[in-house]
Amino acid sequence: YKVIRVGKYTEKKITFSNSNIIDYANSDYASDFLDIYLPYKCEFAFGDSSGWSVMPIAFRKHFAFTNWAPYDTLHYYTKKNTFIFKKYFSRDLQKILSLNEMVENNIISDRSIGIEKKNIQLIDNTPEEIKDLVIEVEKKYRGEFIIDDENLYLQNKFKDFIKKTVFSITRRTYTYKLQSYCGTKFLKTIKFN
Repeated sequence: YKVIRVGKYTEKKITFSNSNIIDYANSDYASDFLDIYLPYKCEFAFGDSSGWSVMPIAFRKHFAFTNWAPYDTLHYYTKKNTFIFKKYFSRDLQKILSLNEMVENNIISDRSIGIEKKNIQLIDNTPEEIKDLVIEVEKKYRGEFIIDDENLYLQNKFKDFIKKTVFSITRRTYTYKLQSYCGTKFLKTIKFN
């Protein structure tokens, strides 16, 4: 694969040289046309919740979402989206909160300012978690991903939790089924209670 880094305002330029990685975001070739054409032609995409992410989704591409927060803003309507989430670390309790603790503390759908007021720190995904997610989504793209019984159970448990708590807390009415997935390996690390 060739990896093309997209974006408009990146914090840092890529400082190493690799013929398979293109820093399009900081190139002289960036244009409105290529911003649309690249997601149209890509095999699959990965990144965070930035605005560009809707482009590959519009072209029905698989997308690996990293560092997702909050939980109520999921792009839930396609099986081609797979998410891993930021961890919510309570400075007061000195631990990563479970999903139920996030609901009890009314932070599961809070934005950054609300979370900071409650002394919660959002922790980014590790490089290993991101690598696992990208490998999973690449297998899905190739049609080689097999979901086992344990993961199917955890996916259904996670989706039921999101529908019963997060979607009802935000009082949003969703007419579609929650079709997106949580990353397989990441899902095993999530604590519900």
